[in-house]
Amino acid sequence: MKFQLIACLLLCLGLGVLPGRAQTPAGNVGIGTTTPTQKLDVDGNLRIRGLSGTGIRLPQVQPDGTISIGTPLFSSAPGGTVQPQDAIRIAPDGEERTYDVVLYNNRLYAATDNGLRIYDVSTPTAPVLLGQQASGANALAVSTNAGRTLLYSADYGNLLQVFDVTNPAAVSLLSQQATGSSPPTSSYPIDIAVSGTTVYVVNADGNTLEIFDVSNPLVAPVRRSTTLLAPYTNNLNGIRIVVAGTTAYIIDAENATLYVYNVSSPGALVRLNGAGGTVLSSSPYGLALSGSRLYIATNDGKLHVYDVTTPATPALLGSATGGSSPIDLAVVGTKAVLLNYDATNVQVFDVSNPASPRLESTGPALPAAAAATAPSYAYPYSLATDGNTAYIGVDFSSLIGVVTLGGTPRVVAVGPDGSLGSVPAPAAPTLSLSGQTLSISGGNSVTLPSTATPGDNMGNHTATENLKLNDKWLSNDGGSEGLRVDNAGNVGIGSAPITSRLRVLNSGSYDVATFESGNAGPHLQLTKTGAGAATIDYIGTDFGDSNRRGALELRGVKSVTVSGDGNPDAPDLVVTEAGNVGIGTGSAAATSLDVNGALTLRPNATVINLTIDNQAVPVGNRSFLQVASNSAMGTDRTVVLGAGSQAGQVLYLMNMTNSCELIDFEGVVNLSQTRLLTAGDVLQLIWSGTKWFEVSYSNN
Repeated sequence: MKFQLIACLLLCLGLGVLPGRAQTPAGNVGIGTTTPTQKLDVDGNLRIRGLSGTGIRLPQVQPDGTISIGTPLFSSAPGGTVQPQDAIRIAPDGEERTYDVVLYNNRLYAATDNGLRIYDVSTPTAPVLLGQQASGANALAVSTNAGRTLLYSADYGNLLQVFDVTNPAAVSLLSQQATGSSPPTSSYPIDIAVSGTTVYVVNADGNTLEIFDVSNPLVAPVRRSTTLLAPYTNNLNGIRIVVAGTTAYIIDAENATLYVYNVSSPGALVRLNGAGGTVLSSSPYGLALSGSRLYIATNDGKLHVYDVTTPATPALLGSATGGSSPIDLAVVGTKAVLLNYDATNVQVFDVSNPASPRLESTGPALPAAAAATAPSYAYPYSLATDGNTAYIGVDFSSLIGVVTLGGTPRVVAVGPDGSLGSVPAPAAPTLSLSGQTLSISGGNSVTLPSTATPGDNMGNHTATENLKLNDKWLSNDGGSEGLRVDNAGNVGIGSAPITSRLRVLNSGSYDVATFESGNAGPHLQLTKTGAGAATIDYIGTDFGDSNRRGALELRGVKSVTVSGDGNPDAPDLVVTEAGNVGIGTGSAAATSLDVNGALTLRPNATVINLTIDNQAVPVGNRSFLQVASNSAMGTDRTVVLGAGSQAGQVLYLMNMTNSCELIDFEGVVNLSQTRLLTAGDVLQLIWSGTKWFEVSYSNN
């Protein structure tokens, strides 16, 4: 034995001096070199037999530094990694249930068959049990109140409990209140949320939302309201809730609906998105809120992203395909984590682009060894994550899964001197062909030519740099016509550009440019940056052409005519050289305003109701005001008129019901006498610039 030990020692010591091998004092090992510069320096090729496989593939570096073989660069396999770690065993037997898990300040709170358990997960792969409390619970929520960490537990036995968990080793029950007892009655609280000093409980059986005031955790929570979300069936209805400020979002699995409530008045909730709520593509089971984005996972295998900037009208931004059996959902930053119960897996989505969420990776909720100990009917039920690690409550298994949500793997890179390093792995774009459309993941596509219509469809390209014409035409047939742009950015259509930004030339007909739109307009809008206004020299024919005039002519030295029916010889409105305006007078206007037809003064859109004495009635720029009094006497409904907007302004004041009065010399009114206006009476006034003077009075 002594000889064998000495021989082994000599062999180990001799490795450093064998030909082709070297080890430096710094710990660098060389193979094929005596001057290694790295921890392992190989002069020659390197073979890793454990990575053997079919074909030539790229190695990649996992987040933990392990070298493995990645998916091909161009494939449909999602990137990223979901790595199950050693699971947390909460009981020696294999069937204890975990109903909910919550992550708060590096502590994991788990509601199980045998009560509450609290773990320190500051080192995610080495959780430490800090304390436990014997109490049943189906849903948990945690918050901080007055320096205390409080846990709110909704018990499947219809009980809301408030615990002080500031010291996990000595959890204390502070108060409790029965749930589901107020009309309409309900049971089985399935989800809970806390916002400030208000707790929200959703009951699956009965389909109700209960709101409790927990401002004083030492007294029993005070029920503020119980609201029926929708007519209850025998199945699960309301199932998830999130609250932000004064808005609560609830998903109803049975009715495939999202309900949005204003909860600013807990005793009088207001449903914002209509009586029927927002109909979803399928039954929802996952719900998460991040900023103004609401995320919903539905049973048809979809993850939907909604914009709830306006909570009353959730707007669908985009969807991604995921698992078909969602049970819980969480969003952290640009990462959405989805838990699927049938597949017993975790999926990570990139939601940095809400219009195009993308599945990054899929992995098991439990490592293979732990999953082998769980009954066949065990399934994941709840999820909590900080974006780096996910904790999975696995029902009927006595296990809590711990899953690391690694980033996208990095590929191995070889430096100029042969040193190995790693760089981020390139995205894994995919190519797909549908008919003549060739698409690559990310949104770009091209239309391939067909034998019937050869040529490339340039309209299907997305430019990544400016298009250079090199003083050439952009033309339909390749000729010297169409559109041309010079180096100054001036554009010519039908002509080479000139000094103006846009020149349009058509020598073949009168129609030079046509502006047409199905919208209300404006169809042509001229604006000017900086001070001043945009100026039109003229639109229509050149000066001196008396034979053809456009339906709209704007000229610097002539008149302006507007024709609604397109007849230039009988314009509906004319502005002459003298500045006179004519309406319906043809091309002439005898006075400053010459109207051929009736003149209508429209009253205020809403009759002004006189409900008090000396009531102010603003006039502004109106010429016809209608008022209505609620007094038959009138002397207790004195009208105090406001000022006019311009001297010479004419005002007709008409009383519609009962009586009111205007007092002579009261305020800005100067009448021939105090006027009592009964129903139908009209008073005509004119504004002098400082007062309203009576013109006429009609006692009707």
